Amino acid sequence: MKKLFLLILACAIYGPTAHAQFAFKGQWGLSASAGYIPSKGFNVMVGGEKALGDLYSSLHLKFNFMQNQAKLNHPEIDHFNYQTYLLLADYSYSLTKFLPHPWYIQFIGGLNIGYENIPKSPIHTLIIENSNRFVYGLNAALQIELSAAKNFSIYIEPRFLYNFNSSIRKGFFLAGFGFKYYL
Repeated sequence: MKKLFLLILACAIYGPTAHAQFAFKGQWGLSASAGYIPSKGFNVMVGGEKALGDLYSSLHLKFNFMQNQAKLNHPEIDHFNYQTYLLLADYSYSLTKFLPHPWYIQFIGGLNIGYENIPKSPIHTLIIENSNRFVYGLNAALQIELSAAKNFSIYIEPRFLYNFNSSIRKGFFLAGFGFKYYL
């Protein structure tokens, strides 16, 4: 009887959060995050995802804005800020069936395409050729998610981005903290 009471109590406590991580075929989720780039920068990311059924995987489409700082070895300027706007198309696999609720881990990988914007300045145009350009590349992330309510969760996400044709920095890390709402 005592075990049955504990089981009912556990279901009552964790029941409302049981669906924060996607588990239903075709379920949609919306996400937003803000983060830190180690080279004195920040990023903001918004997007959506769609569950692919019982495969524990999903497709993501996200927009990422990054404000970053580049260092220079130049007598007149030692650093400058620049922006990158990226569209990320990702695939993720979740370890939902291996971890206890309310924790979830997703492995994410995909493609990114976007635009790198360097502010106009006579020094910048002398130092960096073809300063404003379209960029493309790959990205990988590990997302650690915690279910907080029935359709709401919070997460942290370290991510590595590599832009093949960047004129400033090809690869860099960023870390974000965000939330998801499942429809």
